[in-house]
Amino acid sequence: MRRSVWLPIAAVVVALVVYVVRSRPEMPAPVPGPKVMLAEMGPAPALSLEDLNGDLVSLSDYRGKVVLVNLWATWCPWCRQEIPELIDLSARYTDQGFVVLGVAIDDEGKEVVAPDAEAMGMNYPVLVDPGAISSLKAGWPLSGALPQSFLIDCRGHVRASMPGYRPRPVIEEAVLKLLAEVPGCGHAH
Repeated sequence: MRRSVWLPIAAVVVALVVYVVRSRPEMPAPVPGPKVMLAEMGPAPALSLEDLNGDLVSLSDYRGKVVLVNLWATWCPWCRQEIPELIDLSARYTDQGFVVLGVAIDDEGKEVVAPDAEAMGMNYPVLVDPGAISSLKAGWPLSGALPQSFLIDCRGHVRASMPGYRPRPVIEEAVLKLLAEVPGCGHAH
């Protein structure tokens, strides 16, 4: 008898939690983050994840280029604000040796991520890391904020960690500094 009373109550509680999580209100954009301070933070942890086509992509594939690793999620309004700016930066600086790697951390994986990436016109590789499990295991210093980006220099070293939304001019300034820092950066050696 007791079980029959608690079972419907548990079902209602689970349904309510799912509803609340799925109906997150859109939040206003945060105040743009401060200027990006470039510093030597050591070699970037390994990162090898599947892209939306199921191909394995590794950060090491982009050695010799400036890479922005951007963790994001489809449900994150600030990520959705930042992605068009990253698309613009990718289009503008790819020929100079700049690469954006989007890392979607949605628990549901590429079934949820692929339609959003296509709808937003993402022109850079989108990798999938449900729950950021692989990134955490590899040792990436995740802050818990989304979006979170890391700037990696031509030598494969982390030079900046950027938790939260950053407007294009702030990111662009740091990218240009890294591209100019090493002669021949981004070009085949």
